[in-house]
Amino acid sequence: MKGLKYLLVLLCLLFLSGCWDQNPLKDSSLAMASSSDLRSDGKLLYAASFPRSTQGGKGGSQQQIVEIVSATANTPREAQMKIDSKISGTFDSSKLRVLLIGEALAKQDINLFLDVLYRNPKTALSARPAVVEGMAIDLINLKLIGGEEISKYLINSMQSLQDLTIVNHENIESIFAKMLDPGQDFLIPYIKLDKNKSRASVKGLAMFHGNKYSGKHLTVDQSIMYHLMENEKGKMARFTKKVISSPRPSMNNYITVNVKKMKRKLKVEVKKSGEINAHIHLNLKMDVIEYPHNRLASKEEIPKLNEMLSKELTKEAKTVIKKIQEANCDGLGIGRRIIAFYPNRWKKLNWEVDYPKIQIIPSVHVEIISHGITD
Repeated sequence: MKGLKYLLVLLCLLFLSGCWDQNPLKDSSLAMASSSDLRSDGKLLYAASFPRSTQGGKGGSQQQIVEIVSATANTPREAQMKIDSKISGTFDSSKLRVLLIGEALAKQDINLFLDVLYRNPKTALSARPAVVEGMAIDLINLKLIGGEEISKYLINSMQSLQDLTIVNHENIESIFAKMLDPGQDFLIPYIKLDKNKSRASVKGLAMFHGNKYSGKHLTVDQSIMYHLMENEKGKMARFTKKVISSPRPSMNNYITVNVKKMKRKLKVEVKKSGEINAHIHLNLKMDVIEYPHNRLASKEEIPKLNEMLSKELTKEAKTVIKKIQEANCDGLGIGRRIIAFYPNRWKKLNWEVDYPKIQIIPSVHVEIISHGITD
């Protein structure tokens, strides 16, 4: 009986596959960040950063350096093939963390250069895309203090800003789904280098229509408001607003609040006449984290501030709605709701033309629930 068991085990082993598709790391060069730009002659300028380890000084300790390799080509695959000839090992995007897109290229059909990533089963679809003002290669070549690797710097920065409700969690996989969806657009971080090109900062969100960057972006405060209307909130969502009118600039004129709790309602209505209205209601419960006036304990002050903040943030929401409609960016997914609940009406719409014309009406109600221990 034991002999029969051993024989069965041996027979099973014959049908087991080996490591036929192994990809040894020693034969690969792992790209951690990449940049793509459109040159004036229409060619693609592609660059990638590769972390390397070198022998240090005394004791033979290893030191981390970053190698930036670039190539000019007609297509992304051709660019990667050219980079292959310049590096030790084969170009490998399985650990890609950040995908930087130059402004000129982003205004084209970005799916044309993302196609090579989507077709590669080893691509890291969790890599985060971002639009860079000007040339993206300037950002990937940025020399950071302490020699920090650019992909690590950008990922840590984006995670911090996601906690502050300034950027979203979009990645290569999620934007692909939205590019295929006629009723939903996407927004991704918009990064700008300072004049000396020694520091980079996220200036808000780049608005896309379909596969193309609209050329317009939301500011940081507007990005926070957009995410709240999208029902996405990070660990914090802070606003600094002027609540006292004074001709002289003064810190006493402003209040800084943080959204503690929120409720969002989005209702899309298609009337019999064919008119489309969308109503967005935001109820925000807030903490006061900065207000120089020690009057928050009074019964009159809190209701007054609630009213003023509600008015100011509703105004902010209207500005955001105006900007995303001017960019023809359906980032709130209004079209997706019409497809789901009013399919017959959707078939008659030309969303490219009709979306900027629909009425999107926001309203924000603020309630201060905490104001610290000084009052």
